Amino acid sequence: FNPYTKPEMVPGGVIIRGENCVGEDSIDDMVSAMEEKVKENNLDKNLRLFYMLDPTPVTEEQINNEEYETPVILLTGADVAPETSFTTKGIISALGVVGIASFSLGA
Repeated sequence: FNPYTKPEMVPGGVIIRGENCVGEDSIDDMVSAMEEKVKENNLDKNLRLFYMLDPTPVTEEQINNEEYETPVILLTGADVAPETSFTTKGIISALGVVGIASFSLGA
């Protein structure tokens, strides 16, 4: 992965835009190598690495320059999806069922 811009702060992390230098067949190997580097530096408990297409909104300039749908690396904190308690999930599910039932009876 060859970055071509400075890291950009986004809600929840940092996006690094760049180009894939290893080819489409070797993406898994590239991501595994980057994750190994994170582990070697003891950052795996504080950092998560995601390789994906650019999730930011596409601008007209990007469309004109054909720069949309480029690969990015998203670096986030380790707690991307925190665990919720069993009672919280139960309460939310019960509220959802009550809401659905009330709208279906009212229609």
